Amino acid sequence: MASRWIRSRLNSLLAIVALLLTMAAAHAVASEITVITFPSNQIDGQWMAEVVKRYEAKYPDRKVELVVPGNLTDKILSMVAAGTPPEIAYHDVQVARQWAADGLLYDLESWISSTPLFNDVFPFMWQLATHDGRRFAVPLNVAATEVNYNRALFREAGLPYPSPDWTYGDMLDFARRIAKDTSGDGENDVWGVAPPDGVLWQHVIWSFGGDLADSDYNPQVLTLASDPATLEAATYLHSLVHVHQVASPPWWRPQDPYAQMRQGILGMLMTNSGGFGILPSNRDELDWEVAPVPAGAAGQIPYVFTFDYFVFKDAPNVEGALHFLEYLFSDESMELLVQYTGKMPARSSIANTAFMEHYAHLEGLPQFFASLVNGRGPVHLPTQAWEIVINAYMDIMNNRGDVRSILEAAQDRANPLSKFRQ
Repeated sequence: MASRWIRSRLNSLLAIVALLLTMAAAHAVASEITVITFPSNQIDGQWMAEVVKRYEAKYPDRKVELVVPGNLTDKILSMVAAGTPPEIAYHDVQVARQWAADGLLYDLESWISSTPLFNDVFPFMWQLATHDGRRFAVPLNVAATEVNYNRALFREAGLPYPSPDWTYGDMLDFARRIAKDTSGDGENDVWGVAPPDGVLWQHVIWSFGGDLADSDYNPQVLTLASDPATLEAATYLHSLVHVHQVASPPWWRPQDPYAQMRQGILGMLMTNSGGFGILPSNRDELDWEVAPVPAGAAGQIPYVFTFDYFVFKDAPNVEGALHFLEYLFSDESMELLVQYTGKMPARSSIANTAFMEHYAHLEGLPQFFASLVNGRGPVHLPTQAWEIVINAYMDIMNNRGDVRSILEAAQDRANPLSKFRQ
C-alpha cells in the first residue's frame, strides 16, 4: 500500500518535473530571436552588437542571434522562402513598404499606438513606415538631403554663407564664384558644387514644383517628361556640369566628393545628413557647415528617408521581437546610435539632445531641423522603374542626349510596367 502511494507520488513529481522542463524549454525557445544586422566592421554593426550585449545583460533569459547577410535582400527573401523568416530585419523604406504590400510583415499599428516610447518619433517619419494607413515598421533614423559647404572657400570668394532661405539661383551664383582653374590647364581644380547622387535628385524636382510620378504612395504613371517643372529641375542640374561648368557629374568625378571636401577643393556638397559623421568635427581640420536644401518655386522640400525595422508576420517569436524592438528604440540604445554612428535618431527627444550635443559645432543644424517639416519620402516606384529613373539621371548628368528626350524615353519605358497598373 505504502509502496503504491510512494510510486504514485513519485510519478506525480516526475510529471511535474517533466512539465516544468517542457515549460522551461518552451520559454528558452520563445526568448530567442533572430535579427538581421550590419557587418561588424561597419559602425552600424558595432552599434547593434553593443545594443545586444546590453540587452542580454539586462534580460539574461532572452537571447538574440545576429545574422550578417552577404546580400541583404537575397538573405532575407531566402529565409522567408525557406519558411524560417527572421524575427527582425531592416531595410530601406521602399523595399520595406513593398514587403508590407506583399503581406510579409507583421502589423505593428496596435503595438506602436500602445507603446509610449514612440510618441516622440518625428510625425513625418511615420509616412515612411505606413502602408494602407497601418504602420508596419519603426523608422530608425532621419536621413534628409542638405548641403555641406566649405566656409573657407566662401570667405575666399568674398561670399556670404548660405542663408536659411537661400535659393537655387544663389547656389549657382556661389558655385560660379567658387569654381576656379588654378593650374591653367582649362579644367577646374576647385569645384563649386557636387550634384546629388542617385535618387537624391528628387528633392530638386520637388523644390522646382515638379514630380516624378502622379502620386508618392500609389503611383500610376511617371510624369518625368510631362511636367514642365521636372524638366526645368533636370535642366538646372545638367547646366551645373555642362553649361556653367561648376560641377563634375556624379559618375565621373575624379574623386569621392567627401574627399574633395576634406581636401578643400569643393565648395558645396549636395548630400544627406547620414554623412555628417564622414567630415571632421574639428574646424581647424576643415571649416565646414551645414545648410538646408535651397528653395525653388515650390520652396524647400528635402528628401527624407530612413532604415525601417520591422517584424515578419510568420516569425516564430513575435513577442520576443517586440520586446527587443522596444529596447532597440529606448533612450539608451538611441544615444548609443548617436555615439557609434553619428546618425540622427527618428525619436525627436534624442535628436534634440544627444544628436545636437554630438554636432554642437554645426551652427546650421537648427535651420536644417526646421526644413524637415516640409520633407517628402521616396516615391513608391517598382524596382524596374527606379532603375529607369536613375539611369535617366545618369544620362542627363553625363550629357548623353537632350534632357527632354532622355526624360521622354525614360517615361515611355517605365509607364508600361504592369506594377503600375496593379
